[in-house]
Amino acid sequence: MNKRQITLFEHENLILGEKYNGILFEAKHLDALETFYGDGKYKSNTFLNLSQLTKLNSDKDSFPFYSLIKNGVRFCQFVGVLQLNDLIIEILPKADKNWNENIEKTEKDTWRSLLIRMLQAVNAFDVNATSFSSLKLLPNSFLDIYYELFIIEVEKLIHNGLIKQYREIEDNRKSLVGNLIFSKQLQYNLVHKERFYVHTTEYDNQHQLHAILYKALKVLQQTYGSQLLKSRINRLIMSFPELNDINVQESTFDKIVLNRKSQPYKTSLLIAKMILLNFHPDVSKGKDEVVALMFDMNALWEKFVYHSIKFNPSFEVEEQKITDFWKVNNQRKSYFKADIFIKYNSKNFVLDTKWKNLYDDKPSNDDLRQMFAYLHYYNASKTALLYPGRVKNTNTGTYYKRDHDEKDEECSILKISINKDVRLWQDEINEFIENWIKMT
Repeated sequence: MNKRQITLFEHENLILGEKYNGILFEAKHLDALETFYGDGKYKSNTFLNLSQLTKLNSDKDSFPFYSLIKNGVRFCQFVGVLQLNDLIIEILPKADKNWNENIEKTEKDTWRSLLIRMLQAVNAFDVNATSFSSLKLLPNSFLDIYYELFIIEVEKLIHNGLIKQYREIEDNRKSLVGNLIFSKQLQYNLVHKERFYVHTTEYDNQHQLHAILYKALKVLQQTYGSQLLKSRINRLIMSFPELNDINVQESTFDKIVLNRKSQPYKTSLLIAKMILLNFHPDVSKGKDEVVALMFDMNALWEKFVYHSIKFNPSFEVEEQKITDFWKVNNQRKSYFKADIFIKYNSKNFVLDTKWKNLYDDKPSNDDLRQMFAYLHYYNASKTALLYPGRVKNTNTGTYYKRDHDEKDEECSILKISINKDVRLWQDEINEFIENWIKMT
């Protein structure tokens, strides 16, 4: 089934009756999103490494992906894909909101590509560089990347030869092979003395790993609209042995233990898990079921900055450094968690990453108070709030001195311009932060 797709940027609205990319946002779509919001039951990103890119509110009643507005929904900093029965809603990141409506498609292609490269930089895809460089499609959504990576990985397995494994079988046979199950022998073969109900093992390629991959291919064959990949999917299905359909649940993957022989299956199984659990909703739940593959741009930006500086030989870099700051009865009750902690020349520095535009160079009071606390609890020489921006800029402020203060205490506003070349962008981030640190 070909699904229509609406592509928006973060913090934009979807309004009932309006058209996006020529596609009408209908009442049935809004009803599905409102039901999804009301249920509060969403699937978190438990596959690959995207679980690290989701900062969900600890309040169990909160819903992270969007808020309800009059006749529509408003998206927040979560980007990704919401899949409805006949519609895919893709939400892309965009730090700079000043863009030309006349180049909307180019802008979306640029930010989609940037998002994919950022995900690759933080190892969210968990695939080797060869597989990633083998991609042939220009994706319409970042989901296409996962689908093609899955096909590439399965093609590689077929080319190298499907492995064989022992599998346990209970079967009613004409010869006695294995162990006779007496209870079932009496149940099924009381009249047919020539048959034997046995428990045995066979060594072949008709085992669970292949059944999972085969089922994921069948799902893509039935639901994915791209004709460019359909022929490759069909060839792969024909290359598999005849396999029985299996019921796949979360526990199915939890029980899989890979050994040296089956290790090459790791990536394809991870993506199959995404396809079967996150993008193949149970039709019995209703045709308007919504499935979400969403993650927090604040978390991705933090990861991206960390991966950009962690190999700097001058730094000792620690991500999500936790420091206790309040306790009751000698038990920790609360703590600080700095996004990025850097040690340089025996001095401490703290970075707090923010994925948003700060046009007026005026951070919130809460952010400034948090950075003031970081100065003291991490014994930091200085702290900084790091934002993406249109131009590279450093603006340093000092906290007002109190009577007992011995030195000026600084908090900087760092803005790093976005580069479409992600590798160059990471180099620029590394150099920019190093220059800020050395200006002490």
